[in-house]
Amino acid sequence: MAETSLWIMAGAEDIVSSRFAVSPSDETVHLIAQLAHRRSTASPLLGRFTHRWGTIRDDPGVRALAALQREREGVDFTTPPPAGMGQSIQDDVAAMRASSLADARREIAYMIAGAPVAEEVATVLHAPDVLNRLADAIELAWDVLLRPDWPRVLAVLQRDVQHRAGRLVAHGWSAGLEDLHPKLSWEEGRIRVRDRGPQTVDLAGRGLLFVPSVFLAQGLAMSLDGPHRPWIRYPSRGTATLAETVSAPATLAPLIGAARARLLESLADPGSTTQLAGVLNSSLGAVGDHLKVLLDAGLVTRERVGRSVLYRRTELGDELIGGRRLS
Repeated sequence: MAETSLWIMAGAEDIVSSRFAVSPSDETVHLIAQLAHRRSTASPLLGRFTHRWGTIRDDPGVRALAALQREREGVDFTTPPPAGMGQSIQDDVAAMRASSLADARREIAYMIAGAPVAEEVATVLHAPDVLNRLADAIELAWDVLLRPDWPRVLAVLQRDVQHRAGRLVAHGWSAGLEDLHPKLSWEEGRIRVRDRGPQTVDLAGRGLLFVPSVFLAQGLAMSLDGPHRPWIRYPSRGTATLAETVSAPATLAPLIGAARARLLESLADPGSTTQLAGVLNSSLGAVGDHLKVLLDAGLVTRERVGRSVLYRRTELGDELIGGRRLS
């Protein structure tokens, strides 16, 4: 059978209009889906959430959220497109509560058609205040599951955005889409999405909203129709580091100290002081002090990018650490 493709017409004006954003509710819902269904593609991160999940897995609202997420698709109204990098869970939940009830009911009916759900779940999904009940469940799941780890997750997402946004603006669509997902590429002056379509969509200057995700099980989701800016959710770079505790290289720690060795190890991609503190679960002051020492020693450099100051390893720093990079 011939491979089908979806083609997205995108020009230089669409690069200017494109934005990157993060969605706390999106990450929460995808984490619920992975924990509830234990998919074969689930992230190795799941082990750290098992105990927390056990405390809320029987909540009717949480079970209803899981029922609305299939392996290859889910409802859109529980994860409205975020506005930007500063999106909070409160922003997400407020947008969800304000969603169209009629649209939500159509999505719910489609997702549970031919798939009977438990009576408690059906009670939630058919309730007059279903939007509020599901929003409450997202807030509960966020508070129990993800809030304790959000600084580290957000740091990974922010560093991914810095990497990709810089390439998109500086070098165009081909560089911006490189390694974003195997099914996504820039060909013949268009964005090609394999195994979708056949269809052609013209962005017509609207640009794309790129939303990196740590917990998106299938690795690629998109919505190109409707009132919102067309968006693509994709797997974030550096996700594997969240499943690990950054450790100091054994041969380097005695030379520069364990904390500075861990910091140098984590700089496989450039990062700000705030992001590095999140990844390392350390204080801003401590990270700032260690960065100054590494800077004075010529192991890192710093540069201002927009409103952020980013640190990156020098060639000497790479040699000391062994030249490792994030996967």
